[in-house]
Amino acid sequence: MRNLLFLAFSLLLFACAESTSMVEEVIAEVQQSYRPDKRVAIFEVEAQGKAGEVLLKGQTNIPEAREQLLKELSAIGINMVDSIDLLPHTDLGAETYAVVNLSACNIRSNPKHSAELATQSTLGTPLKIYSTENDWYRIQTPDGYLGWLDKDGFTAMDKAQYNIWKLRD
Repeated sequence: MRNLLFLAFSLLLFACAESTSMVEEVIAEVQQSYRPDKRVAIFEVEAQGKAGEVLLKGQTNIPEAREQLLKELSAIGINMVDSIDLLPHTDLGAETYAVVNLSACNIRSNPKHSAELATQSTLGTPLKIYSTENDWYRIQTPDGYLGWLDKDGFTAMDKAQYNIWKLRD
């Protein structure tokens, strides 16, 4: 009886590991198709095996990539739980637009001052805000580059305020 339980547990464990591996391959394919350059698009998704199903965690600013991933996994019969956040994150509320309010600001590759410089922007540059971590905001510049900017580097606004700001120019 003990050997039978061990065999059943081993098969379940192997099946979970194998399905997670297949899922990771599909994630990599979708990521390559929709986000070949991580500097200009967000598709950060990982899979974790969990009690006969796969938990998909992460975030993306590409709704089509998320839909394609779910479609492909469903087509191969993967039982999954979708916990992929679509960006901009709902925690931001309506304020997903911003304008640089410094003469020049450093946009970092990670949310800390010691992180590598990703790019720079100047006063009045419009930004798209995707998420926040502590007092740092993941933003995208008009030329498509992603990075992290601290809260003092910009003025956040909703779409209506942003449209009014654009008309003043």
